[in-house]
Amino acid sequence: MALPRVADLRALLLDLDDTILDDRSGLLPAWNVTVEFTCGECGGLSPEDLRAAISSVTNWFWSDPARERRGRLDLVEARCEIIGAALARLGIGDADLARRAAHVYTRRRDAGQRLVPGVGEALARLRGAFAHFALVTNGASLPQRAKLERFDLVDWFDHIQVEGEFGAGKPEPEVYRSVTRVLGVDPDVSLMVGDNFVCDVLGALDAGLHAAWIDVDGCGESPRPAPRSFATLSSLAELADRLGC
Repeated sequence: MALPRVADLRALLLDLDDTILDDRSGLLPAWNVTVEFTCGECGGLSPEDLRAAISSVTNWFWSDPARERRGRLDLVEARCEIIGAALARLGIGDADLARRAAHVYTRRRDAGQRLVPGVGEALARLRGAFAHFALVTNGASLPQRAKLERFDLVDWFDHIQVEGEFGAGKPEPEVYRSVTRVLGVDPDVSLMVGDNFVCDVLGALDAGLHAAWIDVDGCGESPRPAPRSFATLSSLAELADRLGC
């Protein structure tokens, strides 16, 4: 669907993970290292069985909104809980091993994070086209701020709002209303862009903003209907192209 004209917009709000940073491509390598470590520490444990158990528990854990919010505010603890539950399904009750494995996963996952290819140029083009530029990210303050510092992203934005600091996260409408108030703009001249359809699209639309979904997996079709129209993109570079920045 069509984007609003850039001339009709005053503020651009961007998500961080899998919008600016490539986070998900490091997921499978991190789990592979973690499974190898865990099986090495626990003789006789099948890697295939452990992967299957982790996958099942992971889907269960993140499917519940309350667990999802608790987990994203303490990812290490969430990973410890997931691995511990997976081990328990295989008859292994070892909380210490689960915690050590969670730290292995976290270190490998963090090390694998990269900027999305071409995102620096896209940010420069978009920054020049918008009067107001904001970053809106879910998660705890410390890890999200560490990413922003590590990848020199802070200076791009007029305002950065992190769930762990603000006290609420996307898709709650107050998240978006707070950002637009800080920027001094109306929601209907603001565009939110991100990869999470519920948080970045439905939440923004509910708060009166325009929205664009970055279809990272190339699904070609949104996971659920939306109350108003939104744009679908492959990247921030495509956003800059389509807006004519």
